[in-house]
Amino acid sequence: MFGRRRSLLLGLSAFGAVSLGVLFIDAAWQLVAIRALLGMAAAFMAPATMSLTFRLFDDVKLRGKAIGLIVTVAMIGFAIGPVLSGLAVEHMSWHVLLLLNAPVALIAVLGVAWGIPADEKSELRAGSLDTVGAFFSITTLAVGLYSFTSGVQNGWASTTTLTCFAVAIAAGIGFYRRERSAANPMVDLNLLARPTVRGSALIQTVVMLAMVGTMYGTSQQFQFAWGWSPVEAGFANLPFVFAMLAASPLADKLIATIGQRKTSVFGGSMAVLGLVLMTFAVAQNFIAIAAATMILVVGVRCTMSSAALALMGDLPEDQTSFGAALNDTVQELGNSVGVAIIGTVMAIIVVINLPGGQWPQALVDNFIHAEQVSFAIMAVVVAGFVALGARSLTDSKATDEH
Repeated sequence: MFGRRRSLLLGLSAFGAVSLGVLFIDAAWQLVAIRALLGMAAAFMAPATMSLTFRLFDDVKLRGKAIGLIVTVAMIGFAIGPVLSGLAVEHMSWHVLLLLNAPVALIAVLGVAWGIPADEKSELRAGSLDTVGAFFSITTLAVGLYSFTSGVQNGWASTTTLTCFAVAIAAGIGFYRRERSAANPMVDLNLLARPTVRGSALIQTVVMLAMVGTMYGTSQQFQFAWGWSPVEAGFANLPFVFAMLAASPLADKLIATIGQRKTSVFGGSMAVLGLVLMTFAVAQNFIAIAAATMILVVGVRCTMSSAALALMGDLPEDQTSFGAALNDTVQELGNSVGVAIIGTVMAIIVVINLPGGQWPQALVDNFIHAEQVSFAIMAVVVAGFVALGARSLTDSKATDEH
């Protein structure tokens, strides 16, 4: 409706402007609100960036390289972010972390405005925003994820927890019915009915769940169980970066050689192996954790590439924006669910609220046990859902979407 270029400009402008709001924060809820608004702005940016590759690159090889570069940079950001954040908070106010978004967004806006041609009218689609569908989807995810927090804090059979689960389920049903009946639905469920699209989305969700859940758990261990500084804990993510860079050409080679389905199975198997090894590594040392992390990341990179290519390749040419948005959505869903799973398991096992500063040994042992249980659960989840999703993929050896 807005067009790819216009959506990207809108998202970048909003991202930079909202980031400046950190200057006026004096309460925790205000920071949460700003983070929510930043997420909304990012929702305009990420899908538009991916779908623009279809306008900017007619050559399929260049387009494939562009898509691979976007995926690699995005995932490396997960690892580089903690390093830069650690450096910032040790020497400056944490406010700088958000303020830096403003000049970066400004540079990006200028680059897009000058470097990307305006959207053609023929590419725009008529219709209006599905605000009702958006409300139902946000309610489903927000209340559904909070239900796990409530279960730990108030009890799984408490009125609050049961009410939250009921609201989330009701909102989910409302979302489904809305998208089935809306003239301009936010999500075209007919496209999700395609086995390859559905399977690819499922695979991306669970591997992101594993990656983010692992990073969350180990970062807590580095800083509080082992007493590392934020900078040291951030640099501990560098094996993630090395593995991601090394796995990028491997993923393309595997897809071109054995096809998307087998590459997804290979990547899923590597991710499961990494999670299993992580259950032992967290009780050992950093070298063991780094080795398990690199195996996990290689698996995630291969699986994400093959699943994303399968999803985009199965959609009609005029649905690339939807495909890019779906890719981004399922990854963010995996992020949220991964943190929710490991956070819930840790809260159940550790019981007490985790204190700041370095922990006593008894708490460290309890925390590591919670990590081991969490990683074991995630290994089972990844194995099952990758196997289920891979059944719907094809043996296509294409390394670009169309």
